[in-house]
Amino acid sequence: MRLVVASVLAVLWAVARAAPGELHDGCYVRAESSPVTGSAKSETGAAQSYVGFRRKTTRLFEVELSVVGQNAAVCSVNGVAKLRDSPEGEVLVIPVRPEISVRGGRAVAPCLVYVQITPSAVEVTTTEASCQAQALCGGQVQLQGQRFALGGNAPPNAKGPCFAQPAP
Repeated sequence: MRLVVASVLAVLWAVARAAPGELHDGCYVRAESSPVTGSAKSETGAAQSYVGFRRKTTRLFEVELSVVGQNAAVCSVNGVAKLRDSPEGEVLVIPVRPEISVRGGRAVAPCLVYVQITPSAVEVTTTEASCQAQALCGGQVQLQGQRFALGGNAPPNAKGPCFAQPAP
């Protein structure tokens, strides 16, 4: 009997620990009210922001993030993110390299973009001071605090904004 109870508790613990923060391939899209042209424009012509990630290795993910801001400004961050464990669950960390690594003779702290799944959304945060110092997105679009509802996940293999090119 103890073995059955221990097994049930172990399964429940594993299920509770795995959901909802476990990162699986996904593309989360949010419609925006700003008119826009280019890659942030959907097939219907409506502006959209999106975040997509797909696993490359056990700890590395390919990430695409595009956010439409005011005045139709678009900020896009693409690259390889490392999966890290945090007290809140798994988080993807994308280093954004500045155009110039040294400003005024001083090293610039790295701008990091974090992508994490919470119980209700995919959330984006940044090392705000560092990202502002290197003028991420020309200072026109704020990535800090962006949220994409979990219900906005595009079905697998659906035609959409994330990863227009197949995985290598």
